[in-house]
Amino acid sequence: MKLLKLFTCLRKFMPRGVATGVISAAILWLTLAPQPMGDRELPLFPGADKVAHACMFGALMAALLFDAGYVRAGWRPPRLRVTILCAVIALLAGPLIELLQLHMQLGRSFEWADIAADSAGVLLTLLLMMRMRA
Repeated sequence: MKLLKLFTCLRKFMPRGVATGVISAAILWLTLAPQPMGDRELPLFPGADKVAHACMFGALMAALLFDAGYVRAGWRPPRLRVTILCAVIALLAGPLIELLQLHMQLGRSFEWADIAADSAGVLLTLLLMMRMRA
């Protein structure tokens, strides 16, 4: 419930669209910049890249729902049409970014597994948000 109170407080002071804009900018930077973390090589486990993709796009879905009024409505989701639109936008963002990586030729590559991880993050966040509501 403390998380709900935090989100409700944020909703009062944060204009609609700010959360989505910040998360989108971070995703674009992390996925399109040639070396967003500099020359540092972080020792990670196999598949960490896919977990990061799922987290980023899960955050995008959460931000879209937040900006659509999920919190304002007392933790009830927006209308079904709005929820579906948020999911479609988040689901299309993954393939769009992968296509940008392919055509920008900045050392990033197109990967179907990234699209799958992006989609999994979106769908898991949607399910989690709906479960929290119940």
